[in-house]
Amino acid sequence: MQNEKYDYVVELKRQFEIRNLKNKNYSLRAYARDLEILPSRLSDIINYKKGLSADAARKIATNLGFSENEIEVFILSAKALHARSDKDKKEAVTSLKKKLKSMKIVQKIDYAEFELANNWYHLAILELIELRDCDHSIEWFAEKLSLNKSVIKSALLRLQKINWITFKNGKYKASYDQSETTYDISSLSIKKFHEEILKKAEHALYFDHVNEREFLNMTLAFTQSQMTEAKEFIRQFQKDFADKFYTENSVKDSVCQLSIQLFRLDSGSKEN
Repeated sequence: MQNEKYDYVVELKRQFEIRNLKNKNYSLRAYARDLEILPSRLSDIINYKKGLSADAARKIATNLGFSENEIEVFILSAKALHARSDKDKKEAVTSLKKKLKSMKIVQKIDYAEFELANNWYHLAILELIELRDCDHSIEWFAEKLSLNKSVIKSALLRLQKINWITFKNGKYKASYDQSETTYDISSLSIKKFHEEILKKAEHALYFDHVNEREFLNMTLAFTQSQMTEAKEFIRQFQKDFADKFYTENSVKDSVCQLSIQLFRLDSGSKEN
């Protein structure tokens, strides 16, 4: 979900780019098939030649797997562009702005999309953009993350391709306030990301000053039937932590990683 400038056509294009990056053989014809519309109609829509009715917009958004809030925003955007009267368009624009403002803009990243940018440094770049001393150059990102400039250049291009960031007037900007991956999905890409983060944590444990890190552990006897409740409790803590320390107007001068693990130490289930 993007900001108040949300455009359903841009979102349609973004969803196609994600699928095409994952499978280079994925065509607009295949995309039209998945959306259950004619290829010619899809072409007209993404080129702003034809619009969508509310019912058609709902059908497409549903086929894209959007949540109810995302579906509502998608429909309002279509109405704002294509409603029959100026009055209806203005009302849709007003409703769209109110809806976006009322929503905390947290982008839900599904595992298929995450596969395209699953290295630790992709998310780190998103946060570095917010630092007060960011000069938005490849050299600056490379120095901050101790990575080769070619890696940074590829990462920035990939982030733009999937519309996680935009580049305008010499500056990068994150497309979303916050993002999170899909929960409880066994994904090799998500596992790879967590593996990389654990390696970064190990490095920080041995090489970062104690005043610049916090490592806590607790070993406890546990009732396994409460695991679902415990996971929700941890997820809520993460959201509360973000609300407390990830404030929009604060002056940011560093990028940190918060990691929390809860897992069995005894011989529990070996499933993914």
